[in-house]
Amino acid sequence: NLSISAPAFGSWMQILWTRNREGGELSDRQAAYEEGLRYLDRTRGLTANLSPNDLEPWREVEQAVKNFATSPGIKPVAVPVTPTE
Repeated sequence: NLSISAPAFGSWMQILWTRNREGGELSDRQAAYEEGLRYLDRTRGLTANLSPNDLEPWREVEQAVKNFATSPGIKPVAVPVTPTE
């Protein structure tokens, strides 16, 4: 159910982004970006029949990922992101 998972996933991404811990395989910010891309890719097909209100949290995750992608230090990854419009 995207009306539940999208807000939860968006909150998790924001927590990682704010914490901004370096080290390990990925920094928090890189992980938030990459996992956001994966979430969007896995759930994109579920958005077609959603009402605008139910779609809004998913779009917020999509916008956060776009913003993260333009941040310094974020390395692009090869996860396809296609427009939903």
